[in-house]
Order: sequence, then structure tokens, then C-alpha cells
Amino acid sequence: MKTLNEGESNTIKKPASALEKVLVILLVVFLGATITMLVFYHFARWGLGLNIFVFLLILIVPALLLLGVIIIIVNIAGKRNFEISWKRPLLPTFIVIGAGVFSLLFGIGERAAFKIRYTFTIEKWAKATPDERSVLVDSFLEQYDLNTFNDAMVIEYLGEPDFKEILEVGEPPSFAGYYYIYNLGFVRDFIDPTFFDIKTDASGKVVYYNVRYT
Repeated sequence: MKTLNEGESNTIKKPASALEKVLVILLVVFLGATITMLVFYHFARWGLGLNIFVFLLILIVPALLLLGVIIIIVNIAGKRNFEISWKRPLLPTFIVIGAGVFSLLFGIGERAAFKIRYTFTIEKWAKATPDERSVLVDSFLEQYDLNTFNDAMVIEYLGEPDFKEILEVGEPPSFAGYYYIYNLGFVRDFIDPTFFDIKTDASGKVVYYNVRYT
């Protein structure tokens, strides 16, 4: 028979209980689902408008919240019933809470980065695709009052339009201003493109603007 040497622990490590094994499995699934959710959120945020990742988030977030609640309930119940022999019996609960806090901070960081990326500047607008302009236009309208613009300022800030028409009134027709049309792509409407319309009068002052859905 083997005897314990001096200084050797006389405690025998208990095998993991069924509850502990279940908690470990649930935690692995939870952490994997959390990472998946963060990846989905990243692509949903930067995908410009509705996309498949938005719908995937709608499915995974409630399931992830439910799984987190289940882990916490099982963990606390197991501790109270002395079914958990870990040195830190509430570690699963802290992991769930920590993952939730990290996810929240990740979302805030992604939102801040998106806002910085799509804050309007003349340079960003000039290089942007029509889909990117559909986001930049909101920032543009927040920063500037188009009613104070004239023809020269419209071109200075937004560049040459995708379409431009001369407006005429009366008979015989007389010059009444310009109609500028900027293509905003399909982000706002998946079926038809969206346009940013601007009209000026004969004096060059902006008298009308609108984001138009076709």
C-alpha cells in the first residue's frame, strides 16, 4: 500500500461532478457563441444597411442571453447544494458577466469607429462609393444647412453630380436654376437606387433638397 510522504497533501482530488461537466460544456458553447455574435455584429455594423448578419444577430442574441441566464442559475444552484468543488465556485457566473461587459464595450467601440469612419468630409465624399455616400449624406446634413448653400458651394462640398439638369420656367423658357442628382446606391432600398436631390433657383440659392427613394 502506498503511504503519503511528509509534506504531501493528504487530500484526494474529487472527480468532477456531473453538474461541473455540464457547466464546462455550457461555458464552452457560450464563449463560442459570444465570439460568433461579435463577428456577426462587426459585419452587420460595417455592412451598410440591412444584410444577412443583421438577421443572424436577431437569432443569436436572444439565444445567447438565455444561455447566459441558464449558466448563472445552474452555477448558483450548484454552489448552494455543494455540488461544485472548484476553488472559485462562482467562476462561470463571473465569466458570463465578463463576456457581457466585454461585448458591450466592443459594441460601443465599433459604433464609435463607424461614426468616425463615416463622418462627412469633402475628401471622404469624393472617394466614396454610392453605397458609402448613402451613410455619409446623413452626416453631411447634420453638419451643414443646405438652405444656406449656393451652386458653387454644392459643387465644392459634393463635387459634380451624377446627373444634372437645367431648370426652366415660362414661355418662352427662361433659366430657373439647376437640379443636381447624386446616386446613393442601394443601401437604403434593396430593390431600387436612392438619390440625393438638390435644386437651386435662378440666383443660385438652394431651394430644395431631399433623399429620394425611387
